[in-house]
Amino acid sequence: MNRNYKLSQQFVVRILLISLFLQSCDTSINLPIQREKLEDAQVEARMEIITMEAEKATELGKFEMLPIELLPEILTYLSAEEIKEVRGVNRAFYKLTTGYDEPGLVGVENRPSQYKNTAINKEIDFRETKISKLTPETIPSFPFYQLMGQVKNLPKEFWPYLQGSSVHTINLGYNQIGAEGASQLAQHLQGSSVHTLHLGFNQIGAEGANQLIQHLQGSKVHTLHLESNQIGDAGASQLAQHLQGSKVHTLDLSWNQIGDAGASQLAQHLQGSSVHTINLGCNKIGDAGASQLAQHLQGSSVHTINLYNNQIGAAGASQLAQHLQGSSVHTLHLGDNKIGAEGASQLAQHLQGSSVHTLYLNGNQIGDAGASQLAQHLQGSSVHTLDLSENQIGDAGASQLAQHLQESSVHTLNLYNNQIGAAGASQLARHLQGSSVHTLHLSWNQIGDVGASQLAQYLQGSSVHTLHLESNQIGDAGASQLAQHLQGSSVHTLYLSWNQIGDATQQLLKEQYPLLSGIFRFIW
Repeated sequence: MNRNYKLSQQFVVRILLISLFLQSCDTSINLPIQREKLEDAQVEARMEIITMEAEKATELGKFEMLPIELLPEILTYLSAEEIKEVRGVNRAFYKLTTGYDEPGLVGVENRPSQYKNTAINKEIDFRETKISKLTPETIPSFPFYQLMGQVKNLPKEFWPYLQGSSVHTINLGYNQIGAEGASQLAQHLQGSSVHTLHLGFNQIGAEGANQLIQHLQGSKVHTLHLESNQIGDAGASQLAQHLQGSKVHTLDLSWNQIGDAGASQLAQHLQGSSVHTINLGCNKIGDAGASQLAQHLQGSSVHTINLYNNQIGAAGASQLAQHLQGSSVHTLHLGDNKIGAEGASQLAQHLQGSSVHTLYLNGNQIGDAGASQLAQHLQGSSVHTLDLSENQIGDAGASQLAQHLQESSVHTLNLYNNQIGAAGASQLARHLQGSSVHTLHLSWNQIGDVGASQLAQYLQGSSVHTLHLESNQIGDAGASQLAQHLQGSSVHTLYLSWNQIGDATQQLLKEQYPLLSGIFRFIW
């Protein structure tokens, strides 16, 4: 139904354009911008097609009676290639598709008569050799206003002309714009289409962040990256207060020397704002800050919080999870903290009544015992994605972890860069039978040829369809046995890069197992 509806719309658009073209044929002002030389037979053939389509237009109705305001909207159903063709028909069509009376206009003072959503899907870097030479006086008008959607390193001289342009994403990272520059930029965003701002590493400071967010009220900006700007506790608190009247829903404040007090005050002021995703990674938040932060998230819209690489220990993780019950948080990043085995166990217990379904605990010294207890307490929770990479988990821990996942909802398990060998991989796969796990990351372990072969055998009765085995000391023999035993399993995607598998073996596997290209995606 939707496909037929879309096709009908495209058909109507084409008929409309033909109708408009015929209307403009006798008007001298609408001469074609570029006219190719055609033989008489070609002209006759084209006119015959136009006549046939015009007859269809007559049957469907008089499109020339449509209000002119509808035409730009109707043209949005055409592809970029079709727009190019339409643009070259004549001056009327050129203006209709570009907003300009004539091509080749230069300078930002030449604004289009109407806004067109024709931005290309490519970031334009104003520090590139050719573009860096352009000024507001020399830049081609049509590309600046109508084609640029994502811009990087945009000079200050262009900021006042963002209104009326198609620019929606600005990346000014590492531009040293400072507090004053951040404030000026935000003022120029009023009335513009910009919704995403990257301002990391700009020495904006607390006052600059405060001025920035105040001027963003009333703008369309919803995603704001302010990493590494020396904002601190006071700046975080002030910034959060002014978020109330803005559209910002995604906020990156990583690397900003925010401590316990700043995290607590920030979360407190988030209530009533639109913020649902916040990154506080690489700050100075400890146990008290994590606990207070979680308490103040009650009643807020925050569903994703990133606290990686802070100073959160076992007590902080436990209290954090406890206070998340009743909140909207479903994704929790706690990687590279100091949670340990006991903290992981307590954290998991308190997740029972929470909405958390995605949990990152990489780099937390959890070990075998912690992994086992964590998985045991996840039974009955909502967690379906679990990252335990870089946690010194060995063979015993991998085996026990998998056993306890039987009654859990976990479907994605990341055990990257642990201490899992052949025996651990084999036991892990054996216990995954009957579990919900379908995506398994085991890259950068020590599985080897024997482990790869045994792992594949036990995956036969499991739900695993995506398997990461990069950098596991797997050679030609292991790869061959792995491929053989995966036949008949659910695995359809297999990552084997950074192993010791030769070109000859790769080619041989493709010849021996011709269905590999269809059944498996071998990514060497």
